[in-house]
Amino acid sequence: MPGHIPRTLVAADVMTPEPICADRSDTVRAIIRLLNDHEISGVPVTDGTGRAVGAVSRTDILRKALDGGSRAPAFLFEMLRDSDQDFAEFPEESVTTVEDLMTPDPACVGVDTPATEIARLMVERRIHRVIVTDRVGIPVGIVTSLDLLEVFPAESAARARAGS
Repeated sequence: MPGHIPRTLVAADVMTPEPICADRSDTVRAIIRLLNDHEISGVPVTDGTGRAVGAVSRTDILRKALDGGSRAPAFLFEMLRDSDQDFAEFPEESVTTVEDLMTPDPACVGVDTPATEIARLMVERRIHRVIVTDRVGIPVGIVTSLDLLEVFPAESAARARAGS
């Protein structure tokens, strides 16, 4: 049947393996460069042991700037632009760490988690990426809402939103 998705589709089938990660101690300058260099919108954040402890996205960075959390919001807006400008012109006091920007308690699933459950989790938590981890919490992949859109027909996505 065209457009039919097997019930056995799991995270390992739809994830991007070996996700790019940031360390929670990285500076915001480093994370923005990482996002720009790889043309991505967010990454898992890991601790010193490599375990997922959060996620950070361009949206998190913008929220922090708009909430007045940054001493220099213009710095963040300029850096978020997809440009090759030299960041050295911005004052050092505007540097903050990823830990200050990240969303803690990231949505994590195992490689065998059904894709429908991942979609449901994204809808419930209003997020666009889920970290796929091994048994000890180390990121092995990432599933984005776009990844799921590529594999689910429109009617399946509607059912996932409805919780059926």
